[in-house]
Amino acid sequence: MSSTIAPTTSSASVTPLPGGAAAAIGGALLLAVCNVLSALAPQTGTTRDTIAWFGENPGLAEAVSATGLLAALLLVPGIWAAVQRLRGVVAGVGGWLMGSGYLLSTVLSFETLTVSAILAAGGDPGLLAVASDAHAPTTAFAVYVLFGLGALVGTLLLGIAMLRSGVPSWAGWAMIASVPVRMIGLLTGLTLVGPPLASLLIAVGFAGVFVARRR
Repeated sequence: MSSTIAPTTSSASVTPLPGGAAAAIGGALLLAVCNVLSALAPQTGTTRDTIAWFGENPGLAEAVSATGLLAALLLVPGIWAAVQRLRGVVAGVGGWLMGSGYLLSTVLSFETLTVSAILAAGGDPGLLAVASDAHAPTTAFAVYVLFGLGALVGTLLLGIAMLRSGVPSWAGWAMIASVPVRMIGLLTGLTLVGPPLASLLIAVGFAGVFVARRR
């Protein structure tokens, strides 16, 4: 009797995501640019001061939004391309969280563009600040929390998955190190150093996945 069992597909036959390496590395580099542009805004003062400053600098507000959106557009498929190469549950969960986090980050860009348009039409920065601080909808708050947790925890898990795979260990450590570097920069006010450096570390991590020779 002839066997009717279909042949098992070899892992080597999995078709890689087209442009995955360029998307992952390029997205992380664009995120670094977005971080630098964002850090040009005043890091002290009230919410009203920050909103008013962006209203006075609409070109910068649009540049921050555009680079943030393009970074997310590249990062999400780039992350999944990395997961495809790494494989495993940890990589899958990390990629899911990290990709979802950066997908939700697009809300920040649209919010900045909306505020910029309202200010250009003569809107009151004080009213916008009160709306942001005291009347933010629960859904908006949840999006910010999920964005932060997804991006940070997902990045950490993806770095751990790299250490457990055949990519060079420096790639995994670079990805893991990006998490505390970003948090320290945000918590200490070193936003012109911490977040951009963290994004560059993510680019280094992805370079290890796609470019460096496996062990």
